[in-house]
Amino acid sequence: MDELGNVQATATRTLNPSGRAAEELSSLFPGLAASPGSGYVVLSSEQGLAGYQLLKSGASVYSLPAQPGSEKTTLYSAQFASGRVGNIQCLTEFNLINTSAQIRNLQLVLVGDDGSPRVAPHNPAGFTLAPGQQMLLRGDDAFGLSNAAFSLSLVQGSVVMTADGPGIIGDVLFGNAIGGGFVASLPLESTPASDLILAQVVQGSVGFGKACFTGAALYNPSSSDLTVTVDVYSEDGSKTGTPTFRLVKGGRVSKTLPELVPSITNQIRGYIRIHAAGGSLVAFELFGAQDLSFLTAVPAQPIAP
Repeated sequence: MDELGNVQATATRTLNPSGRAAEELSSLFPGLAASPGSGYVVLSSEQGLAGYQLLKSGASVYSLPAQPGSEKTTLYSAQFASGRVGNIQCLTEFNLINTSAQIRNLQLVLVGDDGSPRVAPHNPAGFTLAPGQQMLLRGDDAFGLSNAAFSLSLVQGSVVMTADGPGIIGDVLFGNAIGGGFVASLPLESTPASDLILAQVVQGSVGFGKACFTGAALYNPSSSDLTVTVDVYSEDGSKTGTPTFRLVKGGRVSKTLPELVPSITNQIRGYIRIHAAGGSLVAFELFGAQDLSFLTAVPAQPIAP
């Protein structure tokens, strides 16, 4: 599909029970011209499928899972960053698709860590998507911020997207606005939960000589304050840290693991369990090399309490 929702090519494949297919788009659609950097692929089958895509941006490689259609009208990103931090020019970009057969009006709100909307020229920002249309949207453009590649300050927070009907799906991408170098992406969250798992811990030096970090972003979309407990476990199930803190309604916390648990400076493998008392939240984790030679974004997984 192109960015307007027009079919550009069609391919059919047969998978055996429990079978798998993996192909580059150039092989799957040999008659299709080189990708212009927009458009998307729609999968359909008479049986359930699981899928993901692997993408390359400059020297960076990242992946995204396939997303089913959604009846939700609100989507969240627990992290937004645009501008300079240290020697990095942070960029946030959104990819939104209207899978419904109706026009959808969207509103994006950039929320500060204290739960209040950030002051920005275009906040909230409004957009309209025709049926089948895709929109690739830089965060600095959406909210009228200074160009992320040149801004000397950092604007950060969370983003809440609301639509006037179901059918909107999307993902958020984090990267360096100058020269790429690192890219991480994950689907926008649609279902807050009170109990979540972040399935990886990589903090400190690993076997291949890289110093790595783990960070987590948590956003409270509830109408009340939450008491959040973060339990960190080693790979054998031993608890290695348990911070508890208040997260105000609409508020966000984004910290590295040592900022959450100062005693953890070197833990390779393990997981993080999050419990929110008083409501639900959305969360994800980033882990990668301290020099940002690689970066990975991993969504939280809801679990039964």
